[in-house]
Amino acid sequence: VLTLGRHAWSHPTAFIEAAAVHELHDEQAAADLRAWLEAVPAGLRPATARALLAWITAWTEPTDGADSVYLEAESLLRSGNRPRELAVVLESHAASLAARGLAEDAHRADAEAEAIYERLGALPALERLRGAGAQARTAAS
Repeated sequence: VLTLGRHAWSHPTAFIEAAAVHELHDEQAAADLRAWLEAVPAGLRPATARALLAWITAWTEPTDGADSVYLEAESLLRSGNRPRELAVVLESHAASLAARGLAEDAHRADAEAEAIYERLGALPALERLRGAGAQARTAAS
């Protein structure tokens, strides 16, 4: 557990915070989370923290190399058996792909996220993914 300002989170809990920050497009909060994660020496960061840092980096610094950073986060979450967090990252990656006109790749990432949410019984996430989020990604492609 690390402390950021007045908050102390475990890394899985920080994923929930990061998802909210991502949805709100709060650049300062994203920078604070990133700094909190980077304060831990790379060799001491658990896989969940490395995945979270990679995900935040991918959506706060969208570059041509963002896909490899998303894939790094996805790989760490797969190997760490963190399906909910993996689905959130896949959904974010799909939005990034769709925004760049890569509709087929975006659909694959969305489909995997949807399958995970279904398996977990995460109805609000399924509704979001199937509703406004999917419509926005379709419009971007």
